[in-house]
Amino acid sequence: MMKMLIIGEAPGASSPEWSVLQGPSGARLTRLFGRDWRDVADAINLLDWHQRADANGENKFPAFEARAAARMLLRVHPGLNGAGLACPLVLLLGRRVAHAFGVTGVAYFETTAVWSRTALEPVQRPAVVVPHPSGRSRWWNDQANREAAGAWFKKVEESFRK
Repeated sequence: MMKMLIIGEAPGASSPEWSVLQGPSGARLTRLFGRDWRDVADAINLLDWHQRADANGENKFPAFEARAAARMLLRVHPGLNGAGLACPLVLLLGRRVAHAFGVTGVAYFETTAVWSRTALEPVQRPAVVVPHPSGRSRWWNDQANREAAGAWFKKVEESFRK
């Protein structure tokens, strides 16, 4: 079975640096899919280190490093660069990950694309930006949003079951 690819920001502050989607983010995705997210997706983080708080206690997302990591991922990941089996869908977790891939101005759950410009011919993969599942996004505070997200994830999960 082909799996989608989930691309997150970085490990959570309380997670080991090598971890992907552990803690609240992974738990939310499992709830939304209705089964363990690992059954339908592979996952990778753009950054492999925790975000550090600045003097005001704010986490500053390292956008420059994230853009560089996104460019590298598009070059080396076989599901994205055309060298291997194509990822049928790429989930970009949050706007900051989407921006790192050059995806802007797209509504949550709207299908767009990520492009690999380093292959002999450009390679396009369908992508969807979803609110970051950690719960820090206020988007998740609205019950209607949570229900809409649940319906979308259920539809996607069913398509991967076939």
